[in-house]
Amino acid sequence: MIKLGKLDTKTLTVKQGMFNKKLKTDDEISLKFKNPIDSVENLNGINFHINENTIEEGVFGIQDNKVFFKLRPTQLHMPNALGGSRANYSFWTNSACFAVGNGSISIKLENNKLPFLLTNVFGNTNTYFRNDIYECLCHGHAWDSENLSLENRLKEAKKFVMLFLNAAPNNDLAFRKQYRNLSTSTVAINRYYTRLTELHKDIKTPEEAAEWYRVNGDKWLREWLWGEVYDIRWINENY
Repeated sequence: MIKLGKLDTKTLTVKQGMFNKKLKTDDEISLKFKNPIDSVENLNGINFHINENTIEEGVFGIQDNKVFFKLRPTQLHMPNALGGSRANYSFWTNSACFAVGNGSISIKLENNKLPFLLTNVFGNTNTYFRNDIYECLCHGHAWDSENLSLENRLKEAKKFVMLFLNAAPNNDLAFRKQYRNLSTSTVAINRYYTRLTELHKDIKTPEEAAEWYRVNGDKWLREWLWGEVYDIRWINENY
């Protein structure tokens, strides 16, 4: 158990006895509040925030009944419900921050861009947390059987994010932000995720995935579309 007050945010280490211990994903942070939390109702009045850049993965904030969670680069296994011979897509996300509400989920924009390719993004429906903008997402039926209480979302924030990310892509919403001019036909979406699966087949760790996104960003899609002579309008407007 790590006490928040002992965290060195520059080196991501904590003082334990005579030694400094490197903060890891599995470590826990102990938070102390003025008033004891003895009921679910008391949780609703809590707002807190730590700098998400000081953690690799985990909850970094609560505000307005929403839990803010940072996901490190993670491999997804998304079922293919759009046709074609592939049973599922297997690719990595970039690091991303999410707001998990009572029946809603949003993703943080970075320089007004999505951190990775997503089909399930609403338009003009934003959530604001401090100075950051979170674009609202469509989670469909991914949470139909889940307990959405704030207490449960706080305890299992990653589970809610992963249930959304591992759900099948849809084609009833337009792509947003840097992907806004991509085709939403089932054939096109199948091609995008099939290509991403091929590009990520040799990635084994979150660190390798982070480096892949640092080097490639959305460049992979531009180069592939150009090679396929596919959706030239997206290339012209974004590059």
